[in-house]
This record gives sequence, structure tokens and C-alpha cells, in this order.
Amino acid sequence: MVITEDENTIRISKTEHQIIRMISDGKTSAQIAEATGLKFATIKWYRMKLKKKFKVETTAQLIRFAIEQNLV
Repeated sequence: MVITEDENTIRISKTEHQIIRMISDGKTSAQIAEATGLKFATIKWYRMKLKKKFKVETTAQLIRFAIEQNLV
């Protein structure tokens, strides 16, 4: 999936997209790990990676960005 914002292009994987959707649904990292079969630490890493990629600091900002970009 590609998100274009002005002249910047952000690419996200299917897994990143799935995790964003689950975060937006209010799932905890533990719940996401259980549902995806990934380790808890891996989910935490994805959260950090997504925040950095979208230049946000909080989960609320991540969800807002996802909504604005029609990712959820």
C-alpha cells in the first residue's frame, strides 16, 4: 500500500496495514500478537516503526492519521 502526501510517498506492508486497523479497533499489543501469531515484542516494534514512518508520537495521532488516509 502506498500513501502519497504532497511529494512524499510512504509505503506500508500488508502486516503494517493489518496492525494499524487492529490498533484503530482498540486492540492492545497483546491482543494483536495473539490474533496475528506474532510476538508481543514484534507488535511493539511495528507500533514504533509506524509512528516513526508517519511522524507521529502517540497512538491517538497514529489512529487519526490512519483515518485521514482512509487506512481504516
